[in-house]
Amino acid sequence: MARTLQFVYYMILCFSVFLFAKNIDALHCNNDNECPPSTWKPFVRCKMNRCIYSRVQPPWAC
Repeated sequence: MARTLQFVYYMILCFSVFLFAKNIDALHCNNDNECPPSTWKPFVRCKMNRCIYSRVQPPWAC
């Protein structure tokens, strides 16, 4: 039983790391329009080739 739980734990761990890496790759951008929209952080800005999300409108957004 413990072996099965350990196996499931490692599967979840590997899967989450894979998703996290995929997510970071998707956040690479050249301009603001390339950033995928986020529902819980509506304002997005491309800064230093990374998508930066914020809940409130940042001062640099026009």
